[in-house]
Amino acid sequence: FLGLLGEGVEIGVQTGLYSEILLKAWLGRKLHSVDPWREWSQTDYVDPANVPQAKQEEVFREASERLRSFGERSAIVRKTSAEAVGDFADGSLDFVYLDAQHHYEAIRDDIQLWRPKVKPGGFLCGHDYFDQGDIHKICGVRTAVHEFCARQQVQHMVISQRDSSWFIQID
Repeated sequence: FLGLLGEGVEIGVQTGLYSEILLKAWLGRKLHSVDPWREWSQTDYVDPANVPQAKQEEVFREASERLRSFGERSAIVRKTSAEAVGDFADGSLDFVYLDAQHHYEAIRDDIQLWRPKVKPGGFLCGHDYFDQGDIHKICGVRTAVHEFCARQQVQHMVISQRDSSWFIQID
């Protein structure tokens, strides 16, 4: 894993399934799993994951239970992306994996917020490399990633359309 054995962050955790996969595969010190587990106005956030608060609490309990066995290597952070970003020093993280709100403005903002937190040689990455009109109805991830890469003059990698994860190594 390129010597990246420090700390990482997953933004948008839901049931904790991907956090569990990361913790099993990555040998780093700690994964911070960030999600507010909060219901939003249906007009502000249209997404199947935006469920009533009672269901959010169930999903939070499921994630907590799933990640409990990892002990100190797993930290659950019940905050939004914007609320949590201040908890981390610039250049302190091996990776940030973005999988929260997928509409263009949200992913554009998450990329801007979290990029400074990744150390040189680390990765800014995420899921659902799609735009509206692709597989998902409300998604602007591809456009936001392309715009960021063009501004920063960096390249990104995509790990198959089926898995739809994207990666940018930070210089």
